[in-house]
Amino acid sequence: MGHHAIYRLYRSLIANHYKIIFINAIDDSEFITSDNPIVNLSGSYKKNDYSDMAEMEFYYPLSPKLSMLFTNRSCYKDVSEIQASAEDVLYYNQAIYNTSDKFVYAKNQPSLLDLK
Repeated sequence: MGHHAIYRLYRSLIANHYKIIFINAIDDSEFITSDNPIVNLSGSYKKNDYSDMAEMEFYYPLSPKLSMLFTNRSCYKDVSEIQASAEDVLYYNQAIYNTSDKFVYAKNQPSLLDLK
């Protein structure tokens, strides 16, 4: 994709009110990543099922304790940061696991044990 196409995509997303929300893992929970680290949370969570891609809300883990959500959902209008509980982290980790191709990565093995 050329620079002009990327710039047009960026302008389109900003025009549609997309913004970045940072997500902090609290307690002992940690985010994982994979060989496919960017996930459309508005799509299906079933392994290899990409049938529902009309909406876009991108999730991207940045470190074991910090991740990013790129969204235009109105519920995040005045939000710039989220404190994620262990249950929330498991939700995001499951989405990463479900869309991985072959590999998932975690700082600590317990972060992988609850994934199906």
